[in-house]
Amino acid sequence: TATLPSELPIGSIACPFCGAEPESAVHLFFLCKPIKMIWFAMCGVRTDDFSHLSISDWITHILNPSLIFGDSPPSETYFLHSAVIIMEKTWLWRNRSIFDRAEFEPDLIYREIRSAFNEKSNARVTGTRSLMLPTCPPDFPSVSDLEISFNDKVRLG
Repeated sequence: TATLPSELPIGSIACPFCGAEPESAVHLFFLCKPIKMIWFAMCGVRTDDFSHLSISDWITHILNPSLIFGDSPPSETYFLHSAVIIMEKTWLWRNRSIFDRAEFEPDLIYREIRSAFNEKSNARVTGTRSLMLPTCPPDFPSVSDLEISFNDKVRLG
């Protein structure tokens, strides 16, 4: 009968994107430098302003955008839609970086987020009435606008 090892090797605890901080949910989804830039580009949120929040506090703030934006929150549908896609793509890229040893490319994750946002924005939610999800606003930055900030790629060793 085969037995499981009593200890399993653990890889690096560093953030797979920046390597500068230990990976935590708050750092990965909100405070890692390339992800912070995406939050700002997509939603105008400066996540550093909320660096004291726990992950459960972040979820509460996302579900109640006025906690982040005060008296002038964006469309709740737009913000929630953006937040879900940013977090989903961040998690998928995190797993690619760790398990597939994929090179993290911030400009590519940003393009994927924009594409997913626009793709899902055209979907209709059905029920008692139809709701058209918002598309990216006309002043939505292009990838080339952000590439200056994304000049370094992180490669796992």
